[in-house]
Amino acid sequence: MKKLLSMLAACTVTIAPVSALVVSCTPTANKPNAPEKIKEFKEKKDPEHIGNKMTIDSNFSTNYKTPKDLENQSLTGIPLSKYWMPEGQKNNTQSKNEETEKLINSFYEYDPLKDKDAKYNVSKVPLKQKLVSKVSNPFSDKTGKVRHHAMGVVNRGTSGTAAQGTRSFDNYNFTNWAYVDEYSAWAGSVHEGIIVLPSADIIDAAHINGTKMLGMIYLDGFHGLEQHHIKNFLQKDANGNYLLVDQLIKIADYFGFDGWYLNNEANAHGVIMSEDEIIEMFTQYKKKVTALKLKQMMTTYQNGLGLNEWDSDTASKYLKNSDSYVSDFGQTNGQQTDDFIKKNNLGELRFNSMAMHNANHTFNNIQNGGKYDFRNLVQIQKGEDGVYNEYTNSLGSFATSDTWKDFTGPQGGFNDIRDLEINNKFHENDNLLFSGENRDPSQIHDDSSAISGIIGERTPLIDEEFSTNFSTGQGIKYFTKGKAENIDKSWNNRGVMDVQPTFQWIVDNQGGNALKANYNYQNAFNKGNSIGLAGSFDNKTGSLNGGVIKQNGVTKIDLFSSKIKITDQVMKLAIDAKTDNEDLMATKNIKPKMILEFEDKEKVALEPSKVDKVESNTWNMLEFNLDAHKGKTLVGINIEITSMINSDNAKIDLGQLSLLKPTTKTVEFVPDLNFEYVVKQKNDEGAETGEASIRLYWDFKKDDHDVYEIYQITNDGKHKFMGTTRTNAYFIEKVKIADGMKFGVKAVGMDNVENYKMTIREAKL
Repeated sequence: MKKLLSMLAACTVTIAPVSALVVSCTPTANKPNAPEKIKEFKEKKDPEHIGNKMTIDSNFSTNYKTPKDLENQSLTGIPLSKYWMPEGQKNNTQSKNEETEKLINSFYEYDPLKDKDAKYNVSKVPLKQKLVSKVSNPFSDKTGKVRHHAMGVVNRGTSGTAAQGTRSFDNYNFTNWAYVDEYSAWAGSVHEGIIVLPSADIIDAAHINGTKMLGMIYLDGFHGLEQHHIKNFLQKDANGNYLLVDQLIKIADYFGFDGWYLNNEANAHGVIMSEDEIIEMFTQYKKKVTALKLKQMMTTYQNGLGLNEWDSDTASKYLKNSDSYVSDFGQTNGQQTDDFIKKNNLGELRFNSMAMHNANHTFNNIQNGGKYDFRNLVQIQKGEDGVYNEYTNSLGSFATSDTWKDFTGPQGGFNDIRDLEINNKFHENDNLLFSGENRDPSQIHDDSSAISGIIGERTPLIDEEFSTNFSTGQGIKYFTKGKAENIDKSWNNRGVMDVQPTFQWIVDNQGGNALKANYNYQNAFNKGNSIGLAGSFDNKTGSLNGGVIKQNGVTKIDLFSSKIKITDQVMKLAIDAKTDNEDLMATKNIKPKMILEFEDKEKVALEPSKVDKVESNTWNMLEFNLDAHKGKTLVGINIEITSMINSDNAKIDLGQLSLLKPTTKTVEFVPDLNFEYVVKQKNDEGAETGEASIRLYWDFKKDDHDVYEIYQITNDGKHKFMGTTRTNAYFIEKVKIADGMKFGVKAVGMDNVENYKMTIREAKL
């Protein structure tokens, strides 16, 4: 890291790799029918550390933590997300004098290579490019110039956040990424930390959907932040370089997120620090990032609830010297912003200026039958008719996550049915905010209260290949080819989220059909959910009720906008369709088609050229031949279902959808597994419980896979699902030692069917 800092000064960047122990071996197969896919080490492997608690000291440091987090982490070893106070934390946690007490773990001295938690917090999904292609309605911006910056509490707290999800279904698993260009992970507290990283799972979820994720610098003087907390916050070296700048760049680069949101609200008029120094600091950040050719950004918010006027000279400097500037909610409309832009000759930066609304208030107003005209924030009226017809600036949404967090459990998780009910309510609320009162972005009007009426949908489906299982990164079960794995608890890891549907939801029913679209967590092809076309959600069972289909009725769902050149790819779709007593695909009582839209306005309906029944369940894999459309650009992907019978209890689940070339890369084995720490659990009386928690990591630099799946291989040879991740490290919580300490890490290919390799190693206790 010293080398990196010196390189930063010279405007070049080197990222040091996380070291890992690799041991050579001769693989053996424990499955006769797939010996080439299993590599099992015969020798047991010693854990690097073992004990009844995880000892956190200079030899095994997880860096800055609150005393509560340090205690909780020591009990199981769980890796936690990162947060800091700039000067560090108190050495003596009982001290009452923060100004004179010695502080340790300064942010400026932080080195991820010395932090044992760091590798669990690294994002592994590169940011996908996305663009505007097909849009849902005629009112939204079609140019992509009008950006949307969302701000929300993506985790329940600044401290106590697991690096990679939990064994609880409930979390903020946001899916309306098509309308968000940048998302700031709102967090920070003077009692925990004011420099806060987004956790690795939410970074990966955003990146795979083409959205930038920003960390938070929370200068909040309204809630206890004082000058002594940040007395050296803007210290410089002998050459006038802010030490903070190099460290912010280094941290974002190492952990793989996209920059920082500087929440300077309570510092307006220089209450805590000089505004000029703040501006000089982020100006230096922007210049250095540009010189380093890094794709990091600095977004600023400074108004402080009106303490600085929105059209002040300070506001102008914020806009000029940051990548985007968010004005205070309730202060500006499109006309005012346009006047401000023109007065200060900032025309080239107008879409870096974001007028903000409070999504909590907006959503509650809409939910209670009111209206919120988003056009007022980003457009101006022209002519006597008062029609909005010119975009002036971009949009900012504060408290975007309140569609979820205002009614979820304070600690997360109740039981599966209650969690499913909360999740369903969250998606209803979120779609109300983004897609309007009909929860359908194609049905909004010019004055509809919906973000989709302003922001034209963006799509990350622009490469030649893609594959999605529609996973929201959570489940009460875990499925492989339609079969539920051996699992004893629900799970949540947003880091394995897939590309989400562009449109949520556009469903057209004809001929008497009455099906709705929703996420279905009771039945999936791969991972934790499918998209269900069925009836309403049942709060008593956590399931989707059956929906109505009629003979010769038709249901069409618009799923994705795209911009993909067709060459030699093959499109596939997994589908499961049934009533209570009939497999509708087996009896041919539904006829599925792909409805594809091309850039030349051509729209074609393709019947499957091949149908393969999946063994031992009712799922089918449909294949569609695209040879007749080579050279065309695909801009819309839709599915149409024609029903051949009458039923009021139909459920049609859409699983894996892929567009892949005929030959796929064969994944490789993870070389070996390393047991970083095994914590043998004790109860409150000090007796061992017979359970162990394991910090597991591996060294693997290949990118030929989608996810890793982690299994406990029990003594009777069964594979018990522990979790899934895209990161090269995983935490396994409280497994029964008597069941065996043998574990497998399966690298699963993008097609996620038979393309996998599993490495198995046993821990020696």
